[in-house]
Amino acid sequence: MQAQDVTYRSDFGGLWTDRLDAGEEIERRYLDGVVDFDQHYLLEHWLRDGYVIMEGAVDHRLCDQLAEELAAVFRDGSTEALYQPPEAPAGTGSPVPAGLPPDRMRLVDLYGVSASAAQILMAPAIENFLRLVFERPPLCFQGLTFECGSGQGLHQDTAYVVVDKPLELAASWVALEDIQPGSGELMYVAGSHNLPEWKFGGDSKHWDPLVHGDEEHEEWAKWLIRASEERRLEKQLFRPSKGDVLIWSADLVHGGSPVSDRSLSRRSIVGHYCPVDRSPHYFDYMEGRIKKPFQGGFYSSAYYDLRTSESLKSDR
Repeated sequence: MQAQDVTYRSDFGGLWTDRLDAGEEIERRYLDGVVDFDQHYLLEHWLRDGYVIMEGAVDHRLCDQLAEELAAVFRDGSTEALYQPPEAPAGTGSPVPAGLPPDRMRLVDLYGVSASAAQILMAPAIENFLRLVFERPPLCFQGLTFECGSGQGLHQDTAYVVVDKPLELAASWVALEDIQPGSGELMYVAGSHNLPEWKFGGDSKHWDPLVHGDEEHEEWAKWLIRASEERRLEKQLFRPSKGDVLIWSADLVHGGSPVSDRSLSRRSIVGHYCPVDRSPHYFDYMEGRIKKPFQGGFYSSAYYDLRTSESLKSDR
């Protein structure tokens, strides 16, 4: 197929796995030896369900180290780590006061001050899969770290996480401990990345509250559930063991399930990625943003000056 003949399921284009001929292309690459048996399995799952799960993908030592750091930050406070309540606008973060209740709070871009966070989000298994679907190195441009379940409703990342090519986006969720029932487990709707496309205001993948308003946002959130149910797509809970990773595509519907046992933690870290040649939205209006090489990929941040970040000075 010639480049000019390639068509995508979305008007916004996407990755090669978003092409209408993606299934055929996976088979061609497998037969040509471009992808191996394991990669072929992951790509088929990615295409059909919108996500992949990789068990034991992250070293337990790193998970334990970051879990200890996370607990200490909420217990003792930190002048370096930044937290954000769920209702705060993107790009805002505050130093963590001692004894901050961790319920629904999240630390932003912890890789800017934590070497273990940086190594986890760019673990070889994660970096290798993202490189497979991106066809170039991944840029991790936003990170969220949780002590407890987020409780966030079902959503698609493209509404909130903005890059210049909205579907050239993926996210990873890493369990820093064995996740227990009732802890507010991550939930996702398998196959929901192929729902008909909702365009805010008729032309946008991104929801802008000043332009589109709360009413359309509420309509969209209800529609995600209704459209998934009409297609009999199942909501699933992710109860991984420590070191397991779930990677999902841009439009997979997901969220945080209700927390029924407040005594339980749900220590986890999330990374949002795009190909390194794409541009996160904050590059358009924030000065001093860079794409810092690390291991097999890159990092950028709206919160930290990575030119001086201790956690990313050594390429480990």
